[in-house]
Amino acid sequence: MTDPLNIERGGPIMRVTLNRPNRMNALSVRLVEELWDTFRALEDDLTTRVVVLTGRGRAFCAGLDFKERLEHPEKRFPRGLGRDGVPEASLAGIIRAMRRCPQPIIAAVNGPAFGGGLALAAAADIRLASTLATFGNAFIARGASGCEMGLSFFLPKIVGLSHASEVLYTGDPVTADRAKEINLVSSVSMPAALDQAAQDLADRMLKSSELGLRKTKETLNRALQINDLDAVLELEDRTQGLCIDEGLFAEGLKAFQDARKPAY
Repeated sequence: MTDPLNIERGGPIMRVTLNRPNRMNALSVRLVEELWDTFRALEDDLTTRVVVLTGRGRAFCAGLDFKERLEHPEKRFPRGLGRDGVPEASLAGIIRAMRRCPQPIIAAVNGPAFGGGLALAAAADIRLASTLATFGNAFIARGASGCEMGLSFFLPKIVGLSHASEVLYTGDPVTADRAKEINLVSSVSMPAALDQAAQDLADRMLKSSELGLRKTKETLNRALQINDLDAVLELEDRTQGLCIDEGLFAEGLKAFQDARKPAY
């Protein structure tokens, strides 16, 4: 049986590829389990600094595998947390693991990203799109709520409430150009150039220190959940102090002065 998730490592960059092209990389029970395992393991991974998430074939991710659900109704995804609040390999669990892992995640959206696929892209730190990418909400057209897998949390923060509401209420597909217009994605590339665009962005991130990059993601995550400027300023001060105490800032300044690459 083909592994539904392909992991490749290129130095400090991990490439995570959804590998069910015959099903448009739809989320099967096994794929959900492997995604959860992968992002959970990254919490303790000190060698990986940046993650690129993409799909094999013509789709990024078509969302829930409805065919599996209809043919095998006994296969159900756990919901949320397990007993005693212990995380488990659920749809929501993937989103939690993506946000808790310290590595920035670049979603290289190569094709359709619907339902759970849109949620995976939204939970990433940065989204890059191919001209073939489309985005949409699948469940609203199936009689369920359009809010799933953190979409009601992330999407309004990314594109604003009005655009998010339109996407979630209608289920209408959003083209790559429209996604760029509403800031759902940072850039749009020709299909053959998408991988290189993700690589170039990851390389730019790697110019920072390992601790600085991880702490930036951690601080951004927490700041998004704090509606208090003073608390955010205090959080930023503590984080900067940690990086400065580790000697990273001093090395960065010295490297700038010497016109050389910093030795983090």
